[in-house]
Amino acid sequence: MADDRTKSQYAHMLANGAAEEIAFRPSGGEARTITAVVERHAAAMHLNAPAARMTITAMNDATEGIDAASLDCGKDQVQVAARGGGTAEWRYALEIVESDAETVTMAVG
Repeated sequence: MADDRTKSQYAHMLANGAAEEIAFRPSGGEARTITAVVERHAAAMHLNAPAARMTITAMNDATEGIDAASLDCGKDQVQVAARGGGTAEWRYALEIVESDAETVTMAVG
């Protein structure tokens, strides 16, 4: 669960334009646009497989964001660029890093 500091950091990033519009597509569903904070990380290896290259934090909401309880890791996808301003590609949600009543953060690869 995110603490109050994490929640205020997310709200601060949204207020300062750190969020971007990305597409979210649940497995077997239609893609829709959501607003999320995308944190891009350098490529890394974990147990001989590529580790998540980014985390995405969005509202924990089935309409305005991503519902953590319904997220199907390994099947649901987001369309986001590896670099800011780059070409967006579909990437799978790998795991939920943390979630609370307000936000969900997931690893994407």
